[in-house]
Amino acid sequence: MDGQPLFTDLFGVMAVVTMVPVFFLWLEKKTKWKVFDFLPAIIWIFLTPILLSNLNVIPGIGFSIIPRSSDVYTTFRSFAVPMFIVLMLLDIDIRRTMKVAWRGAAVMVIGSVGIVIGCVAAYVAFRSGLPDDAWSGFGALAGSWIGGTGNLAAVAESLETPEELIGIVVIVDNLVYLVYFPLILTCKRWAPWFNRFTGVTQEEIDAVYSASADVEKKRHEVTFPDLLTLVAFAFAAILVAKRLATFIPPVGRVLGESTYAILLVTTFGILLSATPLKKVPGTEP
Repeated sequence: MDGQPLFTDLFGVMAVVTMVPVFFLWLEKKTKWKVFDFLPAIIWIFLTPILLSNLNVIPGIGFSIIPRSSDVYTTFRSFAVPMFIVLMLLDIDIRRTMKVAWRGAAVMVIGSVGIVIGCVAAYVAFRSGLPDDAWSGFGALAGSWIGGTGNLAAVAESLETPEELIGIVVIVDNLVYLVYFPLILTCKRWAPWFNRFTGVTQEEIDAVYSASADVEKKRHEVTFPDLLTLVAFAFAAILVAKRLATFIPPVGRVLGESTYAILLVTTFGILLSATPLKKVPGTEP
């Protein structure tokens, strides 16, 4: 096939790109394989399209499944990440969180600042041997350590991190996780001492557990009108955010139009979580 991709048209590429996450999420849930404890589905979701678009570099394979670059990727990334942010934030309860866990929120903010400072320091220390756009990869990595994979995608979108860097960031993220997570589990034994040191009372801890138990459960049946409602409001939030972002002047290489758009989308998602839209099923994990 002279190295040509098997699928180059809109529907073919979209079918492959959307079926990859569906397959690995299903496989992880269905099989419960131990390999997913060390290499979770998300890393396969990120790396599989890279493999499928570079099969032709393997000796003996004269074709790839999907192209390395396509307008489909740009279009999909431009709306999929912001939509994910809006739908993910619809499930939060800011008022309840600040009421029972304001101190924990403050700790998260301080920890987030520390992660950002650490990533900046690491980049400055090693930038002489890194490509010019490596800073955006460090930013995406900081986003992951602050808010998980969803936040990684959001930060990568706002910083316009190159696709090839995102794959590397995901690998680094999971390698660090394999080392860091056992340390966190080990630290659990020091929780009582840490609570005394920080002044957290048992009543406050019980209040957090009680609030978690009292969270209103949505009905599990998701109807087609529910999905249309969520998608419609998500698209509306994205539209308004992107339009407003064009009026905000950029600051340096980081605070540009795409960054402002993601920040505005996040703000709109939080605001919508305080409306009846929060009760529409289909956004819970």
